[in-house]
Amino acid sequence: MDPTRRALLARLSALSLIGAMSAGITQRQPLTRDEWRREELRTAQARAATRGVPLLVIVIPNDDSRRWVLQQAWGQAITHGSNKAISALSACELACAREADLAVVLGNYAPQSPEPTAVRVETSGKWSAHRVTLPEPETTKDGSWQSHTAIEEQNITARIKAMEAFILSIAPPRPAARGRDLDAVRKDPIAGSRWMNSGGCGSDPETADPLARSAMDDMLLVSCGMGHVSERSARFIDFLVNEPAP
Repeated sequence: MDPTRRALLARLSALSLIGAMSAGITQRQPLTRDEWRREELRTAQARAATRGVPLLVIVIPNDDSRRWVLQQAWGQAITHGSNKAISALSACELACAREADLAVVLGNYAPQSPEPTAVRVETSGKWSAHRVTLPEPETTKDGSWQSHTAIEEQNITARIKAMEAFILSIAPPRPAARGRDLDAVRKDPIAGSRWMNSGGCGSDPETADPLARSAMDDMLLVSCGMGHVSERSARFIDFLVNEPAP
């Protein structure tokens, strides 16, 4: 075969191979929710190792009702809790994950019974599971709106205090953190989740769903203005457990 022709065929073959490889890359399937969350957990673990601090994993409950309670409880505590509790959290790297994610990423984790509220992972890989007991909410005595609102605020205060005590029992003690450190804990997204704000009958994300295919996939209920949510309950953690729209 003519050397020039042979060289041309070799170049065409190489270009075809590159094209096939490029097609394979562009056609790669998007991550599932579990895959995404595990990547988030691995990244958070790497950051914890770099900082030389524990990884504190907020466990995403399997039970729907407990999941909603803890989304609110963590949101209330982080947004409105004491500087002492938030300072303790600033001495950790935070992430949200299911127990199944911990089993995959850590390798040495076994799901616990009862299901923990948080798992602390040391830089050595050793872990410990912890569960919070939240106070039972009080109920209104006379059914009036004023009574309902007063009892609601009382319940929120009791829940925040319980979460503060829980945080201080599992997070490493540290001197008072600087203001910007506290702000970062309160405001920054936690790996494997995002922050949401509710107005009563609608919720708005502070950040977009990272797996949403488009803005339409991430649309939520539009508030009608008739619902009521206490100011201290408006902001909560969205554990992002549902798969995005196909």
